[in-house]
Amino acid sequence: MRTVISTIKNQVIGLFGILLTLGISSCTKNYDDYGPKGDTGYVEIPEATSVIVINEGNFMFGNGSISLVDLESESSAQEVFKNVNGFPLGDVPQSMLISDSLGYIVVNNSGKMEVVTMPDFTSISTITGFTSPRQMEIVSTQPQVAWVTDLYANKIWEVNLETQQITGAIPSTGWNENIEKWKSLVLVLNKKDSVINMFDIPTKSQIKSYQLPSGIVDFRFTSFSELMVLAKNGLYRIDLLVDATYLEYEFQTERNPLKMAYDSINQATYFLDGDLFRYQDGRLNKMLTVQKGSNFYGLEVNNQKVYITDTKDYVQPGELKQFSYNFQDSNVYSMGVNPQYILFP
Repeated sequence: MRTVISTIKNQVIGLFGILLTLGISSCTKNYDDYGPKGDTGYVEIPEATSVIVINEGNFMFGNGSISLVDLESESSAQEVFKNVNGFPLGDVPQSMLISDSLGYIVVNNSGKMEVVTMPDFTSISTITGFTSPRQMEIVSTQPQVAWVTDLYANKIWEVNLETQQITGAIPSTGWNENIEKWKSLVLVLNKKDSVINMFDIPTKSQIKSYQLPSGIVDFRFTSFSELMVLAKNGLYRIDLLVDATYLEYEFQTERNPLKMAYDSINQATYFLDGDLFRYQDGRLNKMLTVQKGSNFYGLEVNNQKVYITDTKDYVQPGELKQFSYNFQDSNVYSMGVNPQYILFP
């Protein structure tokens, strides 16, 4: 099972949160107070976890956390990792991947990866030695090996998941972010150079780059061989089989989008640019307007439902908002500080 989802902006946001926190320290002294808790200060893990949310916390505060949502009972649980293991997750958890019975939580500023059993989140190992890890992808199964992107290391880390150790690195100058496997190749978004680089897994070498006229923000597979790419000047489509790039939709003015998601059932592309937009059938429409006091940060689509995280003021607990496809129905769930990465186990 492959389930993988922030930037220097994350750390700027976190730093902003620190300043805000210092300004209201008389009101907010302990991040352990965040999130709904029972009489003992702990909450039970939902019996049926429908959504996992990675909360970044604030940069340098070490208050990152995991929230779980049970959509059937419409309940959520906070600080799951800490409550199960008795120690905090770390500083700025970034993403998570689940493979078989294990979960791999990438913790950016702590330079580590927490390995947990699923679905109970019991920690069994901590893989260290990274600089500033971002996202991971399993590239081979015998042995099981993952590649992990990094913000500052100028390399992509190679990790043996069986020995749970870093075993090597693939040179890649700059800020490496998104990573996806395709056949015997790996696609990596280099945000510093604004290119999508293609690597050959057996030789661990870069063989091609896809560059666009404007800065690349995010990309998603829309079919076996096609990518939708979100850039500052529009949406692009890359056909990997024929090795061709097409301008799908050009924005009237250059935007500063944050994140995208793809609805394969309705063939709709969503992205955040302050507000929420949907591109479908050649048309771009604003679906939600962000309200004062809210900040949309994370985005995913699952089973024709749209999920958005709201960081509020980057200091108080955030929310996960769930919307129906027509945006007529919605649910809101409590999260930790700066909820960002959304995962469906």
